[in-house]
Amino acid sequence: WTQIQPRFHGCFMQQNWVMLPLLLASVLCTFGSRVATVQMAGRAPNLLMVQLVQTLEKFLTLFLSALMHAPPWPPLGFWLGSVVLISGTVQFLSASEVPETDGKDAKTA
Repeated sequence: WTQIQPRFHGCFMQQNWVMLPLLLASVLCTFGSRVATVQMAGRAPNLLMVQLVQTLEKFLTLFLSALMHAPPWPPLGFWLGSVVLISGTVQFLSASEVPETDGKDAKTA
């Protein structure tokens, strides 16, 4: 709170009203993300899929932050890690098999 309160107070004292909608949007997006995560966790077939989606969400947040604050561009390790994460995700998704059915319709069972 000691880091947030001076900035919050400074925005209102300087009458920087652009920050208020950004703060509201951030709070709403965070709440929406939490609601979607809970719903996805309830519907996902296993916990691994939930973790994969959360990892991709955090990576995209980091990636967009790095692009918005460039230059300077992130170091080479960031880009190599990005390639490893993306290739691992593609490999995992392509190796996943579709579950076989025994010929019965799931609605009639």
